[in-house]
Amino acid sequence: MTEEEAAGGAAAAQDVAAAEGPKDEEPKAPQTEPKESDEEEEEEELGDPNDIVIPLSYVENEDGSVTPLPGVLSIFVTDTTKKIVNIDSIGPEKPMLTIEKAVIVEDIRFRGVISDFGPIKKEIESSKLENFILRHNEDDIYGDGNNLEVCVSEKAANIWAEVLDATERKANLVKAIAEREARDKAMGKSKRKKKKKKRVTKPWVSLGSEAEITEERVTDTREKVEMVFHRRHADLDQAYDFTDKDASELWNSSQMECRPFKDPNFELVRVEKDVGVQAIPETTESGSQATKNRMVNAVMQYVPFMSDSVRSGNVKEKFQKTEKDAEIAEFLDRVRPLYEKALQQNELYDIFEDKFGLLAEEDHGPGNKNENNITEFQSFTYWKYSNNKVASCIDWVPGEDNVVAVAITEPLSFNERLKISGKPRTSYILIWSFTDPIHPQYVLASPFDIYAFQFNPHNKGIVAAGCYNGQVILWNVEEAKKQIMEQRALIDEEDQNSEETFIPSIAPSMVSSIDKSHSMCITDLVWLPAGVEVSKEGKVSIGRDESNFFTTTSVDGRVLFWDMRLAQQKKPGPKEGAEGGSGENANGKSSSSGGAESGRRRGKETEKAPEWKATWGVGLVREQGGDLAATKLSFNLKDALETAFFAGSMDGEIAYAEYHKPDDVQHPEYTKTTIDAHFGAISSLQRSPFFEDIVLSVGEWSFKIWKEGLSCSPIFASASATTYLTMGCWSPTRPGVIITAREDGMIEVWDLLDRSHEASMVSTVSSSSITSLKFYESSSSSYQLLAAGDRMGKLHILELPRNLRRPIVNEKEIMQAFCERELDRVQYVGSTLNTFKKSADEHGGGLGAVDLADGQDPQDSQQQTMLELIEKSEQEYLKLEKEYREKFNLDAPANGEVAPVQ
Repeated sequence: MTEEEAAGGAAAAQDVAAAEGPKDEEPKAPQTEPKESDEEEEEEELGDPNDIVIPLSYVENEDGSVTPLPGVLSIFVTDTTKKIVNIDSIGPEKPMLTIEKAVIVEDIRFRGVISDFGPIKKEIESSKLENFILRHNEDDIYGDGNNLEVCVSEKAANIWAEVLDATERKANLVKAIAEREARDKAMGKSKRKKKKKKRVTKPWVSLGSEAEITEERVTDTREKVEMVFHRRHADLDQAYDFTDKDASELWNSSQMECRPFKDPNFELVRVEKDVGVQAIPETTESGSQATKNRMVNAVMQYVPFMSDSVRSGNVKEKFQKTEKDAEIAEFLDRVRPLYEKALQQNELYDIFEDKFGLLAEEDHGPGNKNENNITEFQSFTYWKYSNNKVASCIDWVPGEDNVVAVAITEPLSFNERLKISGKPRTSYILIWSFTDPIHPQYVLASPFDIYAFQFNPHNKGIVAAGCYNGQVILWNVEEAKKQIMEQRALIDEEDQNSEETFIPSIAPSMVSSIDKSHSMCITDLVWLPAGVEVSKEGKVSIGRDESNFFTTTSVDGRVLFWDMRLAQQKKPGPKEGAEGGSGENANGKSSSSGGAESGRRRGKETEKAPEWKATWGVGLVREQGGDLAATKLSFNLKDALETAFFAGSMDGEIAYAEYHKPDDVQHPEYTKTTIDAHFGAISSLQRSPFFEDIVLSVGEWSFKIWKEGLSCSPIFASASATTYLTMGCWSPTRPGVIITAREDGMIEVWDLLDRSHEASMVSTVSSSSITSLKFYESSSSSYQLLAAGDRMGKLHILELPRNLRRPIVNEKEIMQAFCERELDRVQYVGSTLNTFKKSADEHGGGLGAVDLADGQDPQDSQQQTMLELIEKSEQEYLKLEKEYREKFNLDAPANGEVAPVQ
């Protein structure tokens, strides 16, 4: 046996002995160290409660918000429902409870849509669990206003079981530690330190690992070979002649193993590097070998000519002529007339002018009717949300192409709303994309019907809306889209075979306080220009280039201004007793009732509910007295410092008011003047996108055009229509075109430059009344879209023909001349009426107050006075006509004729 085998056997025997343990060892002597009491040993066995990790029962997002676990649903359950399904014992003392699936399914089938479990009916029926776990959510950790969580998946139930088990073990450990400390204190023992455990050291026992290491080790079996290479001294410092040759010419099979070939799939990968260079860097002349077999990227740089005197820096010799100066001078003389002519042409002509845009519109033939008709590009409707509803308001999503939003409301009368008041109802704003005309992208949920909403023009993720009960709602769409993507991915994995498409619903992020909002339905909402800020004292200032303020109006006669930043920064806190808005009509009563949806659903006041209220408010009054029931607002959005605005009312009045409070007036009159414009409610009030002082109003039978500063009468009024006009708006591309919608489902196109006594075009859109209109303001001139909503909840996207979207030559100047001509007409008529009135007053305060002769009939006297006034006006007109003809030389003889003697 060799020495290595003997050593291996000894090591193996040692490993076996170590594995079996010591045999027949002698008993050791007892330890002399003092043994601690049983209480100290028990103290050592108790652990630290902080070492017990409790899993999270929710999902934490990157922005700090929390959402339920996948498979966990958050709902709001009333006390009545809790008694019906026998879960009224759940609460703070008993946070978790188990209920059978059949009980919830029976409640949904028996109570229908009024069941609180109705919103999660699909998830309840598709769950494979027979028993569901319910958990009380009193603190509303998700911020959605719900008070109960339902676990419908086995995975989430296991996580809740782990959370419950870890919580109980931690509570038991804390209770045991507290009992031990109380017992030690009662026995009079001082607080002892925990006994440190001694570290036990054991000798190293080999299990054969060193043999495996030895087998894998590589050792040298022979001595290394040393070689020395030398070069002959005669070969050093020799001159070499480098020539250019193709690699294929030098190839031979004895010296080269790889023959060169053309690789068509070769791709040169370049590494970019940022370096700083001078305008004319130093260059070197070099050559490279390249063949024309394969195209490659190449760069060529021309070296500027520089004389030796300039390169050396000699200033005196810098401008001395060189050999190439004559060539440069000859080149400049040759090209000078060419670039001088180009510079002159650029000064005389606008090279950026669109020549084709100045061409006149061609005459369309009668056979091609599509170029003159309004066609329906697309339509949107969804049975779940739009069936038998009304499209009350439309807005295009800013910053996104072909995405439109429409608010859907119930067509209920006032008495019908009284019957259902107090019952939970949900209204929606549908977000439609042209890529999917069947299902909306997502919906914005609201607790009440919405009649006015608008996206923030500078932040498309913020949406503000006004409700039927007077409250204001704010959505943060961008934050909710992240949760939508997670929910959509989860639902696609679980319900791959489901035929129904998942349509996410976004809850509002903030709701205004109901006692600090409007008292009646909000009829219009407008975002103020970027940078405009309105303080609590009514002072207007210009801040950062952001749209943070919007204004709302209602039939209660108030115009309130809201700060979006207060809604985003507001957090639940202690009870607030601050007053409402600082305007003249702001409600200053203190209340602890928050405006959040959760507090309103529970039907009780809470001191932790956030309260969002308007920063400023003004009141609109009529000249005859009383509040002005406002329906529409019109601000000058192009001038941020302009504080004047127009407001239309339910009684057909137009008010001109201001929202800025003067410094030297304690109680100013914000309403400057009111005009009786229409016989019925004003449905549209819009400024012209081309003229800031021209305003369009639409009411019942006609539309009218007003000029700011002229309060006596409109400068243009349309003829009465055959049916009611429901909406109206200006064309965003043609200054002289107005679109009006009628109650019979048709729209009228008024081209004031073509004809003003009737509509230029009438097109049928729907079989029901049109309730909303909104143009899509796109920079493209190839198409123009108009969104129209009807009373059946259907959204129509109309495409306007070329002649209605493309302006004619100098259309803005022609429309301006039209407005000035109509303004002169109105002023002339007004001055004529004043003349008649003044003349009547000169005769004794009226036509019937003149002195009568004996036996003269009063009626004959009035007729005589009227004839005298008419004769006087006729003489003034003839005098004005004569001056006009002489000024423009209209009576000059033509073709050598002699003018007649007057």
